[in-house]
Amino acid sequence: MITSSLIARLWPQGFAAWWVLGAVAVAALGSVAYWLIRIMPGKPGDAVGTALAVGAVTVAVGTMIELSGESDGPSGALSLVSVAAGYAVLTGIRLLVRQWSWRVVAPWLLPAVLPLALGFFPSLGLGLHALYLDAFGLNLEDVEIPRLWQVFATVRLGLAVNLWLIALAGLGYLQHLHWCVRDRWIGFTLLGFFALVLLTSGVWNFGLQTAAHAGAGAVRAAASGKAVDAYFGISPQWVCVRPIGPVEDIHVDGGEFRPSRPYLKIGDASGTAVLWDPAEKSALKMPMDKLRIIPVDEPSQSCAPSA
Repeated sequence: MITSSLIARLWPQGFAAWWVLGAVAVAALGSVAYWLIRIMPGKPGDAVGTALAVGAVTVAVGTMIELSGESDGPSGALSLVSVAAGYAVLTGIRLLVRQWSWRVVAPWLLPAVLPLALGFFPSLGLGLHALYLDAFGLNLEDVEIPRLWQVFATVRLGLAVNLWLIALAGLGYLQHLHWCVRDRWIGFTLLGFFALVLLTSGVWNFGLQTAAHAGAGAVRAAASGKAVDAYFGISPQWVCVRPIGPVEDIHVDGGEFRPSRPYLKIGDASGTAVLWDPAEKSALKMPMDKLRIIPVDEPSQSCAPSA
């Protein structure tokens, strides 16, 4: 499935771009045919036919997964790799439980419920929002985040923490294949080391760094006048802003307010609207009761009132 998904992504680039993946797919089908012949002795034709049928189904599924997404979006192969990796981790943990017992393994698995536990402390997920807003030069106090989205962000951060379970699954495979001597300190020391490395990597690469990248991408999109995707309760929107009363009477923090320009409304908090100016690349904070905010579809259009 993974190779067929990648081939579908590379197909427009020609045969030279995907022939190696095609060879990998054929080799995989050969391995499946050999394995089926082993479990169906005396029926090589049926085994090969079954392998080809399985291959056709997986190719169709992988291609459909790839084509269902956007051409410039992430590859469907990444989702398939994630599913395969999750299956491999669960299998390793199952092997570890079979070698030992639930009484021994349960303490190791307690951190696996960390995302659920962190859901009771939604403020922990605000670290993702803080990194996202920092790209716009804003703080958490500038934008009000709905509590439900705080919980979702916290669960996302907790799932990133659980990357360390790969180390625990690896121990299960080592025990199953008798590559690890039980009750020796060196094995558990290595397990603890790799678990710590994976824990740190998960929090940084799949948690905090993704928030920083999302913020940087949002700033680039806003600077080029494109629509900006929402991020865990923060929904930037292009707007035209009309002052209620004289412009000179409106207190502006962060720059100069010009009603003729379109602004990106990041959010609001305590009656203060936060607008990002793509021309000056700075955020303006103004009282909402002094403004009439009008959403627009085309961020590049002028907001000057018609005569």
